[in-house]
Amino acid sequence: MTLIQPDALRAFCRQLAATAGASPTASDLVADSLVASNLRGVDSHGVSLLPYYLAQWTGGGVDFRGTGRIAREEGACITFDGQNAIGQLVAATCCD
Repeated sequence: MTLIQPDALRAFCRQLAATAGASPTASDLVADSLVASNLRGVDSHGVSLLPYYLAQWTGGGVDFRGTGRIAREEGACITFDGQNAIGQLVAATCCD
């Protein structure tokens, strides 16, 4: 078994995402979330998803430059339209 240190794996994922055209913020979020999933033992949501993500981004299935928008706001609740953007970026925006 080959072991790769988390920081090196994050840097690799970040570089692949950035090369595909993702923003630095999105590249960081994707790399951090994928590696964190692997470190938690949830490999189904880890780095093994990166080839799928890259295919979606480069194939037009995901708008890797999108950020989403508030579609509706009522009191303390909003409906957020992710506009087919990178999920980790949309989730971070909604949490913020």
